[in-house]
This record gives sequence, structure tokens and C-alpha cells, in this order.
Amino acid sequence: MLFCSFASRLLAWILSRVAGATIRFRFGGWKCIRDLVVEFKKGAIESVSVGEIKLSLRRGKWMMVVANIARYLSVSITDLVLKMPKASIEVKELKVDISKDGQSKQNLIVKLQISPIVVQRSEPRVSCDQLSNFCTGGSLSASQSSSSMMDRSSALFICEDFALSCEFGHDREVGVIIKNVDVACGEIAVNLNEELLSKSKSSSHTSSQPDTAIGSTIDSVASKKPHKKQQMIATLSKYTSLCPEKVSFSLPKLDVRFVHREYDLSVENNIMGIQLKSIKSQSSEDVGETTRLDVQLDFSEIHLLREAGTSVLEILKVDVASLFYIPIQPTSPIRAEIDVKLGGTQCNVIMNRLKPWLRLHFSKKKRMVLREETSTLDKPPPTDTKAIMWTCTVSAPEMTIVLYSISGLPLYHGCSQSSHVFANNISNTGTSVHMELGELNLHMADEYQECLKESLFGVESNSGSLINVAKVSLDWGKKDMESSEEDGPKSKLVLSVDVTGMGVFFTFKRVESLISTAMSFQALLKNMSSFETRTSQSRGRSSKSSGKGTRLLKLNLERCSVKYCGEVGLENTVVADPKRVNYGSQGGRVVISNSDDGTPRVADVMSTISDKRKNLRYSISLDIFHLSLCVNKEKQSTQIELERARSVYQDHLEEHKPETKLALFDMQNAKFVRRSGGLKEVAVCSLFSATDITVRWEPDVQLSLVELGLQLKLLVHNQKLQGHGNEHMEDVMRGSEQKKEAIAEPVNLEKHKKKESIFAVDVEMLSIYAEVGMGLMQWFRVFKSSRMQISRIPSASCPSDAKVPISTTWDWVIQGLDVHICLPYRLQLRAIDDSVEEMLRALKLVIAARTSVIFPMKKDTSKPKKPSSIKFGSLKFCIRKITADIEEEPLQGWLDEHYQLMKNEASELAVRLKFLDECVSRINQFPKTTETIDSTQERLTFLNGVEIDVRDPSAVSKMQGEIYKQSFRSYYKACQNLAPSEGSGACREGIDGGDDGMIEVIKTLDPLRDYASPLLCGTSVKCEGRLVLAQQATSFQPQIHKEVYIGRWRKVNLLRSASGTTPPMKTFTDLSVHFQKAEVAFGVGYEPVFADVSYAFTVALRRANLSVRNPNPPPIPPKKEKNLPWWDDMRNYIHGNINLLFSETIFNILATTDPYEKLDKLQVITGSMEIQQSDGRVYVSANDFKIFLSSLESLANSRGLKLPKGISGALLEAPAFTVEVTIGWECESGNPMNHYLFAFPVEGRAREKVFDPFRSTSLSLRWTFSLRPSPSREKQGLYSTEAGSSDVDGTVYGPPHKDDNVPILSPTVNVGAHDLAWLIKFWNMNYLPPHKLRSFRWASFWSSKSS
Repeated sequence: MLFCSFASRLLAWILSRVAGATIRFRFGGWKCIRDLVVEFKKGAIESVSVGEIKLSLRRGKWMMVVANIARYLSVSITDLVLKMPKASIEVKELKVDISKDGQSKQNLIVKLQISPIVVQRSEPRVSCDQLSNFCTGGSLSASQSSSSMMDRSSALFICEDFALSCEFGHDREVGVIIKNVDVACGEIAVNLNEELLSKSKSSSHTSSQPDTAIGSTIDSVASKKPHKKQQMIATLSKYTSLCPEKVSFSLPKLDVRFVHREYDLSVENNIMGIQLKSIKSQSSEDVGETTRLDVQLDFSEIHLLREAGTSVLEILKVDVASLFYIPIQPTSPIRAEIDVKLGGTQCNVIMNRLKPWLRLHFSKKKRMVLREETSTLDKPPPTDTKAIMWTCTVSAPEMTIVLYSISGLPLYHGCSQSSHVFANNISNTGTSVHMELGELNLHMADEYQECLKESLFGVESNSGSLINVAKVSLDWGKKDMESSEEDGPKSKLVLSVDVTGMGVFFTFKRVESLISTAMSFQALLKNMSSFETRTSQSRGRSSKSSGKGTRLLKLNLERCSVKYCGEVGLENTVVADPKRVNYGSQGGRVVISNSDDGTPRVADVMSTISDKRKNLRYSISLDIFHLSLCVNKEKQSTQIELERARSVYQDHLEEHKPETKLALFDMQNAKFVRRSGGLKEVAVCSLFSATDITVRWEPDVQLSLVELGLQLKLLVHNQKLQGHGNEHMEDVMRGSEQKKEAIAEPVNLEKHKKKESIFAVDVEMLSIYAEVGMGLMQWFRVFKSSRMQISRIPSASCPSDAKVPISTTWDWVIQGLDVHICLPYRLQLRAIDDSVEEMLRALKLVIAARTSVIFPMKKDTSKPKKPSSIKFGSLKFCIRKITADIEEEPLQGWLDEHYQLMKNEASELAVRLKFLDECVSRINQFPKTTETIDSTQERLTFLNGVEIDVRDPSAVSKMQGEIYKQSFRSYYKACQNLAPSEGSGACREGIDGGDDGMIEVIKTLDPLRDYASPLLCGTSVKCEGRLVLAQQATSFQPQIHKEVYIGRWRKVNLLRSASGTTPPMKTFTDLSVHFQKAEVAFGVGYEPVFADVSYAFTVALRRANLSVRNPNPPPIPPKKEKNLPWWDDMRNYIHGNINLLFSETIFNILATTDPYEKLDKLQVITGSMEIQQSDGRVYVSANDFKIFLSSLESLANSRGLKLPKGISGALLEAPAFTVEVTIGWECESGNPMNHYLFAFPVEGRAREKVFDPFRSTSLSLRWTFSLRPSPSREKQGLYSTEAGSSDVDGTVYGPPHKDDNVPILSPTVNVGAHDLAWLIKFWNMNYLPPHKLRSFRWASFWSSKSS
């Protein structure tokens, strides 16, 4: 025993000298070493301690054992402890067994078994007393060793069991080969903390290298890159031969736990059922001999970030099948095929678990390195050879994502039915990825759970879903495209996304959840990223894009439907209704809040249905068809194309179903393009174009959207109040830091000129529909235009040389090719204007009532409103052609047009019938007994090739019928040649005295008819001057109550001014209108047209009740006085001066009642003419005044004669003609020019009589005609300023004496007997027109009114 002790100490002393470490052990026999301790003086390992080492040989013969010791060796080690500065490794038992294969006896099997493996923290497991006792010959007891091994509470790594079985073989060419490797592990537990994962400072310093060194090695690396690829392939081929033929690895469970003490972070991760199998084989490919590795990796369950039975990521099963083809020759690349199949996958986004991770992420301070800008180095062209060519396929039958709130409650449940991802790098462009996602559904978590409870067989995929996507296809990879830079790469990364169908279904509950969740997450990220935001703001950014990343984004959406279902309240509400009045110079703007009796002015908002029904359900949907989006980062452009988009609105009561659908919006073939301007003054250029846009406005729709906006506003306000209480302390703590940074940051006082943006709109057809008044169900088209352009240009008056302009004044220019303005038939403009005014006012009251109920918050008016930097300059119109017409009654127009056609056919019919009667009467004069062959042939006639006997009454009657039919066919053919006209839509329904179908047919036969001479025709018209519309300021008008209906479900009882107490709008003009040439026509046949125009304006300007929902309003109190006649209205409404200047005029006054007459007329032709109009005075002056009569032409035409041209002369010819009309009125007030009829504000109350004092009682007209000669010197100009006598108009005429050298042109009259007869007839027709002509149109008007 003493010898063994001495031998162990001697051997330990020798090994300590040789190894440079302190070694202590003792022998437990000739095959056993116990209590081995090795203490190192240097290195990462401090000490190694072993409880016992046993060596076992399984053969009895010593010589054979010694010869084959490597093949028949068994080593057993217990209580192994490896100590390092930060951790220690402890092994309870370690066994190594080496033996031969039992079958072939040629392979060597090595088995390693370790159980368990424990990695502890760097705390001393052996005390100093124990080590001193051990040095003096003591030993570690079994209890001490076991207590050390079983203390696993603070273990960093624990492996319960580890078994390795390796089979070695021999090959003559290769040598030793590894045939089979089998690794089996027990459960593994890993415990990590922030101290173990923290990086040393030295590693951060060694990772950074100077830029110069990097730049200098770029060329060498680029040149050696292909060589390195081949070298890597050769190396892998070499080491592949050393890989085992079969590998098997199993791990039942892997637990990884991470703890961060500073941020109170503790998570667990579990992976169970890990199975790895690998088989190596040789295969022959086209490229040559290759080594094939078949690798199969399986996971039964994966749980990441697990806590309380719930994991952030859960995968039930993962199968990874991989094939690797490694060529023996390094000329070919390595090929890899990977197929990944996922089982049930669920991702739980639990914010309270991710919150510590986010804090940890945002708390990291990134080291900022300032570098000088260096020139971009030319990259070598990419080589076609690849070291590894791989393909990867990932498929998942079902994936689920559940989003939790910060409080830990589930919010949303998303599910994908099937997912497939295919990626490879086979093409020359690099890596490409293709992904297909099956049906995607997003549900509210609570709604999803309710569906699960109600359904026994599970939840349908799109049942009650918030978002439903039918299919999504994604492609990502490089594609060849044009580059904006000459030296830039041609292949760019392109991301293409195709969505087959998508549906989004909102309710207020869902919108409320989305907004509250978004705001809570935003506040969370804002608080965590406050430091990083300040850090990133201090860093500079390069203005030039790096060119990396995805450069082109394409999105194709085949169809998308967005629908919102909500409710609006129909409660009765009382709301304040103050009225703002303008007293002008006698008080300014005043707000009236109380009535005359002192009570507040209020309005009652009521429901049109019973009070029991308080809510109204509605839905708004938006359908999008074929939407494509393209974002090009290379060209900095965005392009959106849309085939069609439409929106539909429906509303109904709770117990009813939706009735009719109301189309709100419809747009077709829309396109939006946005790109950088390229110019220094322009930042962005944008263009929006569409072929057809239809918009419809309804008050119910606006009220529903307003109430939705109020609810969302209240929701956001409450969320901000909740977040403000939580963030108040954090804001206070950050306030001082932000103030310090604000003080330290230099302020740039220089203001750069802001670049403007250009936005253009191009719409081929724009249709706007709106409900007029209180339920008027008929629509009219009053405005129509072809292509129109609206532009905004800087005003010419803006100072362009200002360095810092305070504001920019813009002029708006509207250009159009063809504009058509139509006054529809029987359109009551005055009533529509009153109804629209009342409707808008009632609409504001309803909105105010709903605001007071839902969001009763007062606006903060203490802050002054910041003045806008953009000001409105002027509005300019540039229209090539404008047409304004008044639509007549279609049936009346049809009669007017077809009267001319029927007149021609009736004349021709009368001639044919007269000829037939004469023929029959002539033949019947001969008796039948005296008939001859000639008379027999004479009584036979032919009609359309058929022989008819005129003595046969039936044959004659048949011939008459054929003549009637032929006349009707000719009339029908003439009707077909008439071009149909397009009406305004006012006569679609409700026409008196006829069927709707008949009216539609008649309207198609109603063309636009032009008379032979235009009523007014002017060329080269130019208007300059000023036009002012103003209203007289009056006292506060008497108020009355009126019910105004808003939409289908609401009405408002409001106060409005009594009828007849509001001053009308007046026109003040100072205009000058220039005509190059003007033509005016008039005739007695025009009177029906004037009657139509008068009636149209009478209907347009009269008051009426248009409401179909309130057909029986309270009776209007009788008027105290009648309305003013039209001449007094003109004197009241129009004031100022209007000058009309003509270079050439033609006046045509028809001499017949036929408005289509072209020959018989009185014609006045003048040279330059001026017409001056002012209050009470009209002055006309003209040069080269001539009057022509068609008396001689009418006389010759009645005799069937034709006169040669130029034979008729002027009836009257005067070099200068003037006429002045002075108009004088007499009225009760004695001052006919005082048009201030209503009471002034200082009077305090309305006047009892308004119109009667201004009504004219008599009218006096003073006509002054003048026909003057004109010497040649007057031809210099009509408005000469030479000295001499002048008339009232200022025109100067020469002296009365005659100059011998200057001829004087005097007025001349040429009259004959036929002229006198024609003038008498002309006078009688104009003074006493036919009674039928005057009563024809009025009869139709009175019939319309009586109906």
C-alpha cells in the first residue's frame, strides 16, 4: 500500500513537470485510478477532476490483448468535472467500448455513453479544506461528489443521456471509412442568461477594419472568387468521402430557457421528437460521378417562447427531406434539393411576451462610424458558375396566427388553408422565390369562438370573417429591365404579387378593435423607440439610392370587395339654431341666438317613423375590379391602373330587409401615374385619368358617414386619454433630454424654396347626380361638356424675385371644347334653389344634433388659425363652343316639326285626289251605249302597274286608298330622315296628357330645329368690365316654423324667414361688349317662342313645393301685395351701364307668320354701331344705316317671275342714324330710381308695404330719332372729337355750309307703290297678328297648369 502511494505521487510529480500542471491522483488497483485532479496554470481550463477511471480488457491472453488493445478496449470514467472560469462541466459516468462486428468480424465498433452531462456556473464545487485534505492523502467522499452532481437548479446545460455508436471499416483505396453512426440523446435542457450571450469588447474592435484595407482587397477577392468556388467544391468532395454511409440521430426533447434579469425576461423553448437520418450513396449523373446524400430531418413538436402552456410559435410536425449531389470532379457545382413539410402551425403574437424583447432590442445602442464618401467601385461582372445550385420547397397545409392584446386577451384569429413556397438559384439571374397562399381568413377572436360553439362540425373558412383572400401568388427574383443609369446593372430585383379575390367586411365593433389595437401598439412602439428615433435623426442619409433591394414592385388584384355595416341613431333631438346676419354698414355681422320672445332659437330634429325605432341599419360597399399597382424605385415612379370601381349604399330598419340598392360611385378605366418631376422647380408630377366617372350624392349617405366619423373621432379621443395617463410620467422624464438635444442641435435659419407639385386630371365623362330639395325624385341634366381641362398656374402679379415669398397666388384656368347648358322643360329653379338652401341648412342642424349626442366636445378656438401659404387669384374660362338652350315641351315640338312635313304631303295628296276626281268625272260624262274603243281604253288607267277601271266604284275607292297609303309612306320616310335630339331627362315621366311610352317615342322624333334667321348671332365677341352681385342689408326678418325633410328617415322643424321678407340678389354692371359682326332677327312667328321662354322663366322663378314627402305643407299666409311686373323687376334687379359695340350689324324682321321664312322680310344693315344702356336711358348710334324691303321680290314671286340680282335698292339710306330712348316712371314713392325697397337695419322691423311704393303707375317714353348727313371727313371715325356742334351723344358733325371740294352724303328715301302696299301689310301683321298665333302656345301652357 505504501508502494502504491509512493508510486502515484512520483507519477503525479513527473506528469506535472511534463504537462505544466498540478496533477494528483491515487491508484485503486492496477486497472483503476481514483480521485484524479489536474490544475492548469494557464489556458481556459482551470482544473479537471475525475472520481474514478477503470480500464477493462475482455481477453485472457495478455499478448493478444496487448496486440489488439485498440480493438478490445473498454474505459469507464465516473464523476468527471471540467472546470473553467465561467462554467464547469460535470459528467456522472462516461463509458467507451471498442469491439468488432459480430457478423463480419471486420468492422470496428466504437461506443460512447455519457450520462448525465451537466454544465454549471463558475462556482467552486470543492472547498480549500477539501483540496488540502486531498493533498495530504484524503479523498472526496461519495456523498460529497453526488451532492455536487445532483445540484442542477442553476445548471446551464443538462443532457440526461448521450450514446454514440460508430462503425469503422476499411477500404483498400480510401483506407479507414466510417460506415454507420448512431447518436441517441436523452432529454436536453439549456438555461441561458444575458451574461452568457453578451459580447466582449475586444470582439467588437476586431470586427471593424479600415476602409482602405477593404478597398484594397476588393480586386484580389474578385479575381480569386471563381478559383475559391472550385476549391470549395473540391474540399467538399474530399470530405464527403469521410462522411458516414448512414447517420442516425435522435433527441426526444430539447428545452432552452433564457432569463434576462434586467428586463425581467424569462422564456422557454421546447423541441420534441428530433430525428435525423442520412444515407450516402454513389450515383451517375450527366455531369459525371456524384456522391448522393439523402438527409431526412423530422421534428414532432416545436414550441418557441412558451409560457403558461401557450407558445408564441407552435409547429406540430416538421419533415425535411434533403438530397445533396456532390460531384467527384470539382468542375460541376453541388446540387441540393430540399423539401420541407410543416404540419399544424400556429403563431401566437402575445404582446406582453414580446414587450421585453422589444425593450431589449430598442435599448441597444448602435455604434455609429463616420466615414468619408468614397467613389463607387466597379463591380466585376457576375460569373455563371455557382458553387451550389439548390432548390427548396416548403409546404404547410394550415397555418394559424393569433394576435393578443397587451393585456393578454386574444384579438384576431388568422388562418391560411394551404401554403407553398418554391425557391431556387438555378437561373443566371440569381435566387428566385415563388409562393402560393391558399384561402386566407382573418376573424375576430371572440366571433371565431362563437362560431365554434354554434357549429358542431367546425367553422367554415369564410364564415363571419373580417378579411377573406381567395388566393395569393408571389414571385421574387431578378429580371432584365431598363436601368436609368448607363453603368447600372440591367437585372433588377422584382417582387410580383397576384391576388385572385379579396373581401373585407367591417362593422363598428371591428373598426373599433382595429383602431384601439393599432393605437395601443403604436404607443408601445413609440415609447420603446424614443431613444433610437433620436439617434437615427442625428445620422445622415445618402440622397442617392444604393441600388440594392427590391427595385420593382407589382401588385395585381383581380377583385376586391370592401363592405361596412353600421347603425345610425334616429333619436329626436333639440339643437341650437343661431342665425348669422349681415347688417352691412349699419351693424356688420351679428349672430342672433334668441327669438323675439327671448327664448333661444332652436330646431327640432325628428324621425319620420315611430319613436320606438331608434336605430337605422345601413351598409356601404366598394367593389374593385382588376387593380394593378407598379412601384419603380429605379425611376421613382408609381402607376396604378383600375378597370372599374363602384360603391353601393343600402339602409333599412332593424326588422326589415334591405330594399333597393343606391349606386353612389362608379368609375371605369382609371389610371394614376406619379413620378419625380426632374425639373428644379417641380418635385412630383401626377396624372389621374378615367374614361367614365359617375357620382351620386344622397343626404342619408352623408349623415351615415358623418355619424361614423363622429364615432371614430370619439374612439380615438378616448384612446388618447387612456394613453395619456399611462405615458404622462414617461413624457416628463423624456422632456428634459429632448430639451437638451433641442438646445444642442444647431438651427438652420435658411429657408429653401419649396418645390411645387403638378397634379393633372383627365376625365372623359363625368356624371354627378344629387338629390335636390326634399325628396324630388326626378333628375335633370343642366350641364354637359366634352373634354375639359382644369389648370392651376402662378398669378402673373406675384413677385417672382422675392427670396422668401410669404404666400403664393394661383390662378385657375378652365378650358373646354364644347359646353352645353340646358334649362330643362318646366324646371322650377327658384323652388329648387330654396329647397336646396333649406336642405343644406337642415343637414347642418342634423349633423350638429348628432355631434352633440355622440361627441359633445367644444373646439379649442383659442389658438389662432395659421394663414394659408396658398391664395386664390382669379378664375379664367377658355371655352371654344358654348351652347345654352331652353327645352320646350317634346309633344309641342313634335307638332311644330311634323306640321311642315304633313303640310307638304297634304298638298301633294290634294293634287293627286283632284286629278283622280277630274278623270273619273270626265269619263262618266260619256254614256255607256256610245262607248268606243278609244273611250274604253281611256276609262282604263294604271296604278303601280295594275289596270283599273275608273267606272268601277270599288276600283276607284281602292285607288284612293293606295294614294293615301303612298302619301303616308312618303311622310314616314321623311320622318325617318329627322335626326333625334337628346333631351335633358325632364320629360321621362310625369308628362301631362299622354302615356310614358308614347312620350318616349315622340321624343325620339323631336330634333333640334333652327329658324331661317338666328335671333342673335355674333362673331368675335369680347367682354370687359365689372360685374357685381349684391344684396340689400335689411333688418332681421320675421321668422316662421317650417318642416324640412332630409332623406327618407329625418325631418327638421326649423325657423326660416317669412316669404317675401328677404331682399333679392341684384346685379350691378359696368360692361363693354365688342362684336365684330352681329345678326338679329325677329318676326311675329317668334312670339310663340318668346311665350315659351317667358313661361320657362316664369316657372323657373316662381315659388313651389317640391317635396314629395310633405305634399301638404301648412298653407302660406296670403300676400299683402302683388308681385312687380317684369319691367319693374328689371328696374329693381339690374343697375349700371352696358355698352354694346358692333363693327357690322344686320337686322331681319320677317314679314310673315312663318318663322322659317327666308325671302319675305325687312332688313336693316348698318356699319359700326354703338348701343349704350343705363338706368332709364337707351342710346343707339350707327353709320351707313340702310333699310331694305322684299316687296319687289314678293310681288315677282307671287307672279312666278324671277328678278335679276341687284335690281332692288334700299328703302332708306342714311350716313348716320341715332335714336335715344328716355324712360320715365311714376310711382307711389315719388322716387322711381330708389330701389332700396326693404327696411334698413336701423329701422328694426320689416316694412308693411315693400313693392307697392316702387310699383310704376305710369310710363313715359321719349324717342329721339336723327338721320344726318355725313361729309367725307366724318368717315375718319364715328366718334370724332373735332370742334363743332355736337349732339347729346357727343358725336361732332361738320358745319352746315357745303365745301365745294368735299361731297356731302345726305339721307335718301326710295319708295314705290308696291313698297307702300307691302309696308301696310307688314304693319297690320305686326300690330294685329293672327289670333291663333297668339293663343296657340298659351293654350298649351294653361292646359299644363290646370293639370
